[in-house]
Amino acid sequence: MISYKRGTTPTLPVTVDVDISTVSKIEFIFKQQNSESSTKLVLKTYPTDVEYDSTKKLFYVYFTEDETRKFIEN
Repeated sequence: MISYKRGTTPTLPVTVDVDISTVSKIEFIFKQQNSESSTKLVLKTYPTDVEYDSTKKLFYVYFTEDETRKFIEN
């Protein structure tokens, strides 16, 4: 779970245990609830929408203000 304020532009660092040289695409799917049946609110794709830092071995997922507003505050 991540913590952020709606209407902001957070960056989410993500670690994935994978050999990046063997990957052509990774989908990062964000939902309101942790359930297969819950609606996908935001989809980010590496390498199109997501940056990878090979030194830190981190993916950086950037959210727009509009994307954060799709989530309901708890």
